[in-house]
Amino acid sequence: MNASQINQIQGRVDDTYRLDQEKIDLRKSKVRLENDLNRLRDEKRALLETKDKLQVGLDNEIERAAAKENRLSAEIDQLQDRLFILSEKRDHELIAAKSKAERLELRTQELEALLDNQASIRAEASTSPDFSILRRSLEDARRQERDALERESTLKASIRDLKTRIVELERENHELKAKALSTSSPKVSPSTPLKVQEELRSLRSQLLDMHRAMKDIKTQNHELQHASVNEEERRDLHDLLKSSTLEAESLAVRLSERDTRVHELRTHLRRVRDERALSIKKADAARHELESLQARYEALLEELTQHSERKGRHAKEIKGLGKEIMWLKARLVREEKFRQDLAWSKGLMELGERVRIACNETDLKMIAEMGVKPNSPRKKFDARLKLKAVACMALAVCRMQLMSAEWKKLKKLGEGLRKAKGEVLKKRESMRRKALTD
Repeated sequence: MNASQINQIQGRVDDTYRLDQEKIDLRKSKVRLENDLNRLRDEKRALLETKDKLQVGLDNEIERAAAKENRLSAEIDQLQDRLFILSEKRDHELIAAKSKAERLELRTQELEALLDNQASIRAEASTSPDFSILRRSLEDARRQERDALERESTLKASIRDLKTRIVELERENHELKAKALSTSSPKVSPSTPLKVQEELRSLRSQLLDMHRAMKDIKTQNHELQHASVNEEERRDLHDLLKSSTLEAESLAVRLSERDTRVHELRTHLRRVRDERALSIKKADAARHELESLQARYEALLEELTQHSERKGRHAKEIKGLGKEIMWLKARLVREEKFRQDLAWSKGLMELGERVRIACNETDLKMIAEMGVKPNSPRKKFDARLKLKAVACMALAVCRMQLMSAEWKKLKKLGEGLRKAKGEVLKKRESMRRKALTD
């Protein structure tokens, strides 16, 4: 057994010791990592509980904020509907006031048309020779004008009174036309053209006077009607303006109250949204922290798995080294046995040779002393010795075959160990290079 083999065995023993130390370090690292893993699991469980609580609180807060937002939106919609109804009502009232003013203008125009119709009726009646009928018609017209002036003081029954007056005036006009037609029959003889002309002149002058009087009456009536209508319209418009002003002020107050309420609701809604955003931000922070802890937990778990794999790999390496040591021990025992057998055989052969030489010398000396000359040696055939030599040779062959088969097994084991060792060294070198590159 030379020094190189001893150094190799010593190196393997050192590797075994180093592997044992690494195994102890790995066990310590495993215990430390298991403690860290348990602690991280507890932290993860606590963070999950905190996350669940925060999520529940956030969901409740979001539900409350959503309900409050819906309620505020409903109130805003109600206020907008009320504002729309009030503005629509105000527009309807303004339209009604405008229509009432237009209706009063139409009434004024109808009264003017009625007066014009009365004037035309009087003009047609003035052609009659019966002056008393014209005077009565004129008095009736004046009375009707006074009645019309009195009726115009009441605005509620004005349309109905005017229709009645129109019917009466149409009936009187019809009567006057009938009377005029009945009185215009040729009772006057054609021998009195001068009288007729004078009478016609007088009637024409009276008719002109009556027209002037009717025009004055019409003007006065129109002025009175216009004044009464303007006064009533002014009073109605003043009342309408006053009511519109009051309603506008009330609407302005309601609008200001609504704006204040909407501003308060928007402020509250903004505060609720800010709180919800803050809660969401806290939940995101907790989620990020949980994700980081999850990543850390996964990294530690992966490291623990790698350590366990490394531990298994080291166990395999140790097992391989044990097999290699067993093979080396078997090889050492075989070589020692071979050396011992060889040394014993060599010593035995040397001893036999020395004994043979000494015996030969003693025999030759004794023969020489006896005075006998030794004969030339003859070769004698000994069957026992030949059989013994053959048997020894057969035993040697069998032993060599058995030892050769055992040596083949050990050689195969050694080759497998060398291959495994080469793979382990390659993996270790690749891991070292990977660690250096990282």
